[in-house]
Amino acid sequence: VFKDETVEMLKKLPEKGIEVIYFDDFTVGSLSDGIIAPANTDIRAERIIKDDRNVLLLFNEGNSKTEFKVAFANSVIYYPFENKMFDFGGYVALEARQSVMLIEKKCGDDNYPVYSADEFFSAEKIDISSCFTGEPIGDFSQRKPGYFGKTVYKAIFNANCADKAVVDLGEVCEVAELKVNGIDAGVKLWAPYTFEIGNLLRDGENVIEITVTNPAANKYDKDGAKSGLCGPVCIFR
Repeated sequence: VFKDETVEMLKKLPEKGIEVIYFDDFTVGSLSDGIIAPANTDIRAERIIKDDRNVLLLFNEGNSKTEFKVAFANSVIYYPFENKMFDFGGYVALEARQSVMLIEKKCGDDNYPVYSADEFFSAEKIDISSCFTGEPIGDFSQRKPGYFGKTVYKAIFNANCADKAVVDLGEVCEVAELKVNGIDAGVKLWAPYTFEIGNLLRDGENVIEITVTNPAANKYDKDGAKSGLCGPVCIFR
């Protein structure tokens, strides 16, 4: 809802040759051109053509996870920050501030597996939260007031090789870099803090190292800001 003074200023813009377009929740369905169902005011969608391919950019600008169907057939779904690509199955789940790209496939393109997180979360779950040595997991904003920087967490646990495995870091505040047995596994800037690690696990002892950069607000806010690896940290196989 606009303030009265804002409305009065907007009314004067057409007099200066500036077009003002008003829209509300009822127009979202038409603006999305029927692509997204159900229509969602938190989702920003941009359609472009790149190298003769239709591309749909999707951004969750809301503060919570949202799930929806997208009518964008014969395409792949690309997670730019994770550099992961999968054949698109028509369904998208985006955490707050997360973004994805849907890219039209062409004849001769590679085939990718259709990724579904559900297959991991119905599989064997191993909670390794108790395996961390040194820096404990949990919010450290009160324990280290004013601290802003990188914090390293290390867990040692036993496991077996697996074709498919995902580690879920749980709650992280707020940037996480992951190494598995000394090999870089990726960086996540926001939830979900999940990483595919099936090709990095080995039989016997395994080492996971997580470097977390906490919010700068912990340095400037009087009461601090939630910081660090809060977990729980689980592996799904």
